[in-house]
Amino acid sequence: MAGVDWVSLLHYMGAAVAAGVVDSFDHEMEIYFEEAEKTKSDGELFKQKRLANNYSREQAANEIGVSCYAVRIYEKGLSVSKQMHEKFDNWQPVQIDFMAFIEKYKLRQKDLAQIVGVDPSMIWAWKNGKYKIPVYAKRALKNWENERIIEERSLTNE
Repeated sequence: MAGVDWVSLLHYMGAAVAAGVVDSFDHEMEIYFEEAEKTKSDGELFKQKRLANNYSREQAANEIGVSCYAVRIYEKGLSVSKQMHEKFDNWQPVQIDFMAFIEKYKLRQKDLAQIVGVDPSMIWAWKNGKYKIPVYAKRALKNWENERIIEERSLTNE
């Protein structure tokens, strides 16, 4: 049954049982619903990963190198090219432990603010959990760290 929104159907059937319109589900149908829930599409899994890392569609699209529309299509489970599918599969959101980063590089609030391009008060707010650290800030810190690693390597090779 391609094209069936199983979640909506399950919700509808559950409501019908609760209202007493139907006595119960057919046992085979219950098993089918459970299996459908277990097998999420690549697009659904991508969306979960994107949301779990606080990425908007636009932010994910910019990092992957595709349009927001392409992200929306992929998340809906619609067909995309093999090349685009690989881009989505290979995408890794920026992971950075803010407090560990500060400790590792012994950076002051002022230094961090300069790296990220924000007011130092925003660094304080992130450190104290007043706001979530946005993706652009994580990306800036990661880029700074990568540049530092490259610089250190070039100095040791001389």
